[in-house]
Amino acid sequence: MKKEEINYEYYGSYSFPKWISRLVIPVAIMVILSLVLIDATHKRTANSLTSGMQPEEVVHSFFSGINQNDLALVWDCIDHKKINPLSHPLLSYSFNAQRRHLEDAYHGHAQLQEGEITFTPIEWEEKGKPQLRYEQRLEGIGPVELSLIEPNRYKAIYDFYFTVYNSTFTEKVVKKQYMEDEIILVETKGSWKISEILHSEKEAIEIRF
Repeated sequence: MKKEEINYEYYGSYSFPKWISRLVIPVAIMVILSLVLIDATHKRTANSLTSGMQPEEVVHSFFSGINQNDLALVWDCIDHKKINPLSHPLLSYSFNAQRRHLEDAYHGHAQLQEGEITFTPIEWEEKGKPQLRYEQRLEGIGPVELSLIEPNRYKAIYDFYFTVYNSTFTEKVVKKQYMEDEIILVETKGSWKISEILHSEKEAIEIRF
């Protein structure tokens, strides 16, 4: 009788079938992400990171938290009773960025010898817009043009950059999308929070290197 061959991935002195590692790793990442969200919510409740900030400062902190991959700060800027944390593309991006960071760490290239694996648009421009290697990504938001519409209501105009891979992960494309948001804030328990984001966008354009 022909023996069935089973491919194993090795971790130290232990070995597991590949199908087990492929199942366990995504589950583990989602568990860790859930813990990160719980921790962010706990920090928000225990000690508001935006306490004492004026509305405009909260808006700037929201965008800064996106680019810094600071999920706790992003989560603390919004009123969870009035806005779905994943209802806006940037909020979804923030959550997925945490997932990708964990995946990069697992695969051993969270930080490359010649620089970070992920550049924000601002970092990329400061470095002279260098060519990106395949494993590097350009993601985040560029400079934000913020204007006051009326008290506690702002218009934010910015470009959102993201990297897209094909189904076989052999090719990647960096895209830039024009975004325009109206951001409304309310004061709750002595802190200003984003209570609504009215979002509009244009079709993303491809960036050629």
